[in-house]
Amino acid sequence: MVDRSGQRLGHYLLIRLIGRGGYGDVYLAQNLNLGSLCAIKLLRTSLLRKELRLFVREARLTAKLDNKYIIRVLDASSHKGIPYIVMDYAPHGSLSARHPHGKPAPFDVILRYLEQISEALDYLSTRNLIHMDIKPENFLVGHNYEVLLGDFGISTSIYKASGSTRGTLYYMSPEHISGHPGPYSDQYALAVCAYKWLTGYLPFYGTPAEIKQQHLYERPGSLRALAPDIPRALEKVVLRALSKDPQRRYPSAGAFVAAFKAAMPPVLPPAETLSIRDYLLKIETWEEISRFFASKIFVSTVVGVLTYLVGKNINFALIAFGASLPLMPLPGVLRKSNQLAQAISITVFLISLVIGVGLHNLLAFAISQVFLLAFGRWVAILRKWLLAHQ
Repeated sequence: MVDRSGQRLGHYLLIRLIGRGGYGDVYLAQNLNLGSLCAIKLLRTSLLRKELRLFVREARLTAKLDNKYIIRVLDASSHKGIPYIVMDYAPHGSLSARHPHGKPAPFDVILRYLEQISEALDYLSTRNLIHMDIKPENFLVGHNYEVLLGDFGISTSIYKASGSTRGTLYYMSPEHISGHPGPYSDQYALAVCAYKWLTGYLPFYGTPAEIKQQHLYERPGSLRALAPDIPRALEKVVLRALSKDPQRRYPSAGAFVAAFKAAMPPVLPPAETLSIRDYLLKIETWEEISRFFASKIFVSTVVGVLTYLVGKNINFALIAFGASLPLMPLPGVLRKSNQLAQAISITVFLISLVIGVGLHNLLAFAISQVFLLAFGRWVAILRKWLLAHQ
């Protein structure tokens, strides 16, 4: 394959190759008149004059599309008989590279993708347009990490010239495979994408003939068999959108995504996104800290008693008791949400150590730790009661 990096197409300079497709190569380019960056898809198929006119006319129609989740077509022309189309540059690649085979994506991430893509598809539907090649490779990530539906302007003329059918077999609806794509075909392909993001796998695999047969006649495998944490209601939503009969699917891509959202499990904000104030105000945080302290005091007491029984030395027993409080590797310590509890425990240890050294009494060292930790537990209980009765 020829790399045309460094060449000029009219007033566009091809900077570097950034992608390859079945019928063309995508280059990062610069508009030499404006100095702005863009993406150029240079086709590998030369077109006859009639086909080239059809290609340009289709590109002009695509350029009129105005939706924030559809990649903008800026220009279309040909260079030495090879047609090309100029689009906005999406600097963060496509969704296909973000979710490798076999690795499911988080529910909230999938929903965000589907909401943006469905808005673009519903926009197309109001204009009686079908994309016919919905797949993660054609979902581009824009400057603000929004999802942009791409790969327009390469439709009827190109596929007539090559004698092929537009689309990617893994994502084709049954009616599309039969040669009669309709208004629900893109929804089917979007449901295949959802299936892959939820489970990490496509619903159908095999030779091209086997995949066609599966799309036409076989029911997709259970999503929950591949990812048991998927709710049954959510599985039913995706399988309905994958119905062989287009009329049994949802009325629109937006309706499919609305049902998807309603069936999703609740998504809690990750702990690291909470501010320190919000984290400390959570009752669950203080309950966990108090349980953490209580368990450490109990285990450290056991360590101190066993040390005394073995060595018959009260000083060694007190040292073992005091030292084990901040160091005891309980399972809860390993959880990220217990980092605050561990930090407080170490602080209490240092304060108690100062008290014990200052009083020259190891018993004071141990008693002060128990007192401080117990005091913290009672503060947590009191705080819970106050919040419950405010």
